Amino acid sequence: AFVMPFLRKMLIQILTELEHSGVGRNKEQSARMLGHLVSNAPRLIRPYMEPILKALILKLKDPDPNPGVVISVLATIGELAQVSGLEMRKWMDELFPIIMDMLQDSSSLAKRQVALWTLGQQVASTGYVVEPYRKYPSLLEVLLNFLKTEQNQGIRREAIRVLGLLGALDPYKHKVNIGMIDQSRDASAVSLSESKSSQDS
Repeated sequence: AFVMPFLRKMLIQILTELEHSGVGRNKEQSARMLGHLVSNAPRLIRPYMEPILKALILKLKDPDPNPGVVISVLATIGELAQVSGLEMRKWMDELFPIIMDMLQDSSSLAKRQVALWTLGQQVASTGYVVEPYRKYPSLLEVLLNFLKTEQNQGIRREAIRVLGLLGALDPYKHKVNIGMIDQSRDASAVSLSESKSSQDS
């Protein structure tokens, strides 16, 4: 009970530094400290989920992002997913496109690795499975590319873990989703075939 007011004060200081500091190094350290606070004091963090996530997402949307800050912020979001569980679900539509971009950032291995881990944390915590493949048709290809092209064993293992968490995908539906199959033409062909069969009989 005596510790909580001190931790709350520290949380406010960290968020203020993260949002308003003009020094990239300070922002990066603030994001890291926030990540440690999230993982070590989940009871403190839960009531402040919304302002924390808003501050973190703003940093990810920064028009001139500092790579170190982005990596630390992403890692903190992954930690936050573990603490918040299903509450994270309402932020997925905002976070998923950002994470998708970072998964495909060929300029930074560290960014791709943290984005992949954070994605896994979010999926595991929220149970948001299979549906992401429909909303983000390139997701499966992006994840499979990690297995095809990445030399780093840690990233390959994480990609396998994320694929497992996301769940099995119907191959036909996926081909429709990415435009390889025209479902309307397919349905017309089936309809014509059925019509011809009924006439023949």
